[in-house]
Amino acid sequence: MAKTSEPTRLASALTALRGVVLLIAGAFTLAYPTEALRFLVFVGGGLLLVDGLLNLATIRFDQPRDTRFWVGAIRSAFAILAGLAVLLSPWLIPILSVQFLLYFVGLQAIAAGIIEMVELVVPQRKPMNQVWPALVSGGAYALFGLALILLPLSSATVLAQLVAVLMIVFALSLFFRVWSQRSRAGAPGIDAP
Repeated sequence: MAKTSEPTRLASALTALRGVVLLIAGAFTLAYPTEALRFLVFVGGGLLLVDGLLNLATIRFDQPRDTRFWVGAIRSAFAILAGLAVLLSPWLIPILSVQFLLYFVGLQAIAAGIIEMVELVVPQRKPMNQVWPALVSGGAYALFGLALILLPLSSATVLAQLVAVLMIVFALSLFFRVWSQRSRAGAPGIDAP
């Protein structure tokens, strides 16, 4: 029997850890889809806020206030407002309806995405390696906003449960991969197939 190398053991352990995390997340999402969605919404709100703040930090305030400056500032403001609306939603829902918040955040995400894509047509020559990331980022923002507005909340719960089943299946495949790797390596305590 061959001795299992240290990198192989580490790779197997990390793959098994991924499987455990996916299995736990999948089981939790399957059992409690609404709570899992709520958690993902808060993570998304935090990402929107951080994205807006980081984009705002990259704006050159010492440069002239041209169209590019204002497009970046407005896009950052939209992302920050949307992130704050999501993060503060537990306190805003008694005042505003969930549907209103969905439309509010959705429209802001659409606006931020469109603004990011419009920034490409501002009269400046941009290298192609700067165009594609802005198109993808702006498109992702706009699609996220459209999904918030067009998809009913009940569909999100069903989708979360479907993703949970896929996570569990993927976790099981990771466990099989680890077992297979360790079996081929002749790890002690595991019989080769």
